[in-house]
Amino acid sequence: MPKVTGVAGIFLKGPAPTVVRNLNGIRVYSPVRKCIYCRATTYSPQRDKLGKEHVIPLALDGQIILREASCQACEKVINEFEGPLLRSTFRPLRFLLKLPTRGKNASRPVKPVFVPDENGDIVLPSGQRGRLIDIPLMDYPFSVELPVLPPCFMLSEPQGEKQVKWQTLSIPSNVELMKTKYNFRTVVIEGMDNTHFIRLLAKIAHAYAVAIVGLENLFPYLIDIIRGDLRRTSWFIGGPDYDTRQANALWAMRPTCIAFEGKLHLVVRIELFASFKAPVYHVVAGGLHSAHGVPAHGPLEWPEPHPSK
Repeated sequence: MPKVTGVAGIFLKGPAPTVVRNLNGIRVYSPVRKCIYCRATTYSPQRDKLGKEHVIPLALDGQIILREASCQACEKVINEFEGPLLRSTFRPLRFLLKLPTRGKNASRPVKPVFVPDENGDIVLPSGQRGRLIDIPLMDYPFSVELPVLPPCFMLSEPQGEKQVKWQTLSIPSNVELMKTKYNFRTVVIEGMDNTHFIRLLAKIAHAYAVAIVGLENLFPYLIDIIRGDLRRTSWFIGGPDYDTRQANALWAMRPTCIAFEGKLHLVVRIELFASFKAPVYHVVAGGLHSAHGVPAHGPLEWPEPHPSK
């Protein structure tokens, strides 16, 4: 089993980012000057300066910012999963908590529900026909199932595929009250795309690792997952082997180093929606390139990827 160590006191090969502004709880890091996902040095062919990257999305009150850290192409990749989660799945919760809203939905505080209707023009994959009706967010019942993951293989002994459980995250809101108020006999509430959520966890852990130790000191493990290849998810993303909830806030993160086989690896503990008793996740962000005392990290030979669930 790996040995757990602290992050402080590790001698890194290159410089780590520094906090250049910390006002009103917003932590802004010095410019990375490379895209943290693909290492591009310009934003696009038409623009040089790279964009800023929020470790936690701004729409979830993310207040840790990496300056000059993302290119246009990678921003589009990130939006593939952040967009649906923030604009749709988590939108009722964001409305309840009065979190930042921008874009085309900012002035439209409604969300559609699917109402079965044999004459409707919408057909679900199951074949059920119905229609979409916009419901004000103040009346929309928020309920989503988040994965409760077993420990990842990097932090435990691999024993084949492990069972994923589900925990319902909800806020006080009653589907039956909505059905009565709007005279619905039955409704279908939108679920969450689990692959989007896994990619979000990988993006948060990777960006936070860069903020903590610097891009040049990190041998990243999560880039493929961020881009949508989830086959090695079981190796790097999991949960604790016991209930370790600690934070009483919307989100919390904590870095830890693990050492085994003469190498150091950075693990990020992520608590999203912690105040709602949501699951805790441990994400192995990458290996560390150290200057001395611990051998520099190199590519690892992983077994064949496990199919994502």
